[in-house]
Amino acid sequence: MQNQTLGIIFSLSAAFFWSTSVIMYRKSGDGFSPLSLNFFKSLIAIILLLPTLYLKEVDFIPDNSINDWLLIIISGILGTALADSLFFSSLNRIGASLNAIIGCSYLPCIIIFSYIFLDEALGFKGLIGGALVLSALFVSTWHGKRQNIDRKDLIVGIIYGLAGILTMVVGIIMIKGVLLRSDVVWVTLIRTGAALLGLLVTIILHPQRKKLWLELQPSLIWKWAVPASVGNYLALLFWLAGMKYTMVSLAAILNQLSAILIFILAAIFLKEKITTAKSIAVFLALSGAIIATR
Repeated sequence: MQNQTLGIIFSLSAAFFWSTSVIMYRKSGDGFSPLSLNFFKSLIAIILLLPTLYLKEVDFIPDNSINDWLLIIISGILGTALADSLFFSSLNRIGASLNAIIGCSYLPCIIIFSYIFLDEALGFKGLIGGALVLSALFVSTWHGKRQNIDRKDLIVGIIYGLAGILTMVVGIIMIKGVLLRSDVVWVTLIRTGAALLGLLVTIILHPQRKKLWLELQPSLIWKWAVPASVGNYLALLFWLAGMKYTMVSLAAILNQLSAILIFILAAIFLKEKITTAKSIAVFLALSGAIIATR
């Protein structure tokens, strides 16, 4: 199977597993703050990545340069520890609908940054596909229920959301070269490990550290939080694999389908109504993905 095809399959798999994780995170309720949730899911990922690396018989300390190690560590701190915490903070302040609109900036940011720093060009079909996926996301979110949001929370939430997207994009763009010459599981392990250590230090120094530690204690919400974190582990592996085996910009288009999948899964498992707008969004997103990958 060609690398391009593998990259497409991996990117679609990442979208699926992240979508299922989001549904389960939603069912876990409000038992976690953004920081503790990020730490929890990163810890579960590390627990799963260690045996995965062992079973693949990949060296824990491969023959990579110091520069590669530094890039991965910085990528983990930026793209996971910081970006995901900002994402959860934004979600808490402005809700899922507005946050999804902000999330639309992921795709154009990836396309722009990959063009500037990686010299990747999607071509006409890729741009059309990307535009359709973006339009699908806007249709889905603008027709959602409007919420009464405090002006300060709105501004801070938007800033946090955009900052989270930018740090995530920078975090993945900077290790594209490392991914091409390294094992995906090893990169994911080191990247997630760096994020986990960064989050641990943050929690230890946090003024509300007692509250954060209490949130991490075993509770009933673990029945959703644990499988959600397993899904996140799979999504993370497939996400980085997709970035490795195909163009970053193309992988980003396919990753954005997760927002559409969430609407479908929410209707099935959370009994949320599928509206005409959501149906149109699904059609636009699928059309965009097909056009971009032809």
